[in-house]
Amino acid sequence: MTNNRFVIIAICAAVGLTAAAQPDMAFAKNKNPAAAQAGNNGNKDGYPQGRPFQAIEQDFIEVKHRIAAVKADTETILDELDIISADIGDIKDDVSALKNTLNIQVSVAAASDEQRNEDNNAPVHLFVQVTKNGVGVTGLTADAFDYSNSFPLNGASYCGNACFIAGQNGLYSLELQGDWVAESYAGTLSVQFTTSTSEGEITSAGTSLVSFDIPPAPAP
Repeated sequence: MTNNRFVIIAICAAVGLTAAAQPDMAFAKNKNPAAAQAGNNGNKDGYPQGRPFQAIEQDFIEVKHRIAAVKADTETILDELDIISADIGDIKDDVSALKNTLNIQVSVAAASDEQRNEDNNAPVHLFVQVTKNGVGVTGLTADAFDYSNSFPLNGASYCGNACFIAGQNGLYSLELQGDWVAESYAGTLSVQFTTSTSEGEITSAGTSLVSFDIPPAPAP
């Protein structure tokens, strides 16, 4: 970025100095009619007779003004480049976050009243599909999964490695356990893992709603 700034400054300075040397310099010399008349009387440069330093001084003033204008334009360009660079950094961060977002799909396995009801604490089986950029994420362990039950609060829990099975193409099976009551349950299943790359450690994460109903105990 620093090298690019030096190149821009060098180009702008060259343009300014070139512009300063253009024919309008002669205009600065000859804008005084008296000086022009003096030129016609024998001074081929158009300077006043015996006072050429005045025209030379005016030339330097013109060059100074042009250099100041080039400097101001260069500073404006550098400020704009800083803004663009910051915007690019923000976009890069957003793209990275989107690229590392996991898509989590959860299916609650069906069960009869005899298998799961308020008088039977049989676990709730979940099938979980984990994908990233449309591709199944394989090789995850039980520690990559976490479950929090919101309704009813603490009504179900994930039993971890003891009830975790990895399938193929990013499909996993796990269980939720609880002291069931006849109610609707809802919670959040989170999946998160970190991988090491040439750019450093990258964390991918995603969440999904999990909901199921616990029916009353069947009639005797």
